[in-house]
Amino acid sequence: MPKRRTYNQSDAPYRTVGIPPFRRLAAGGSVAAIEYRLVPEYPLPTAHHDSLQALQFIRSKATEWNIDKKHTGPFGGSAGAQICMWLAFHDEMADRRAAIR
Repeated sequence: MPKRRTYNQSDAPYRTVGIPPFRRLAAGGSVAAIEYRLVPEYPLPTAHHDSLQALQFIRSKATEWNIDKKHTGPFGGSAGAQICMWLAFHDEMADRRAAIR
């Protein structure tokens, strides 16, 4: 059975989500951490676009990595939480059919 996958938009997911990555792994899930480019060196919405591309990449590898892409999504705190909200309302992510391609 494919695993559920989350990826982290924060440097401290256990403080904001309450489930440390190691506990998610122990429960049979998987976690991916990404890095996105930051302001002021890169203007907004560069970080948002980096995060969207990371989520798309993870979903594109679903079969190869044994991931259930219907249960894949981001989480994070602070700036990462804001990027997660942007992803949720982005045209592609808001269309459920696009999210499970």
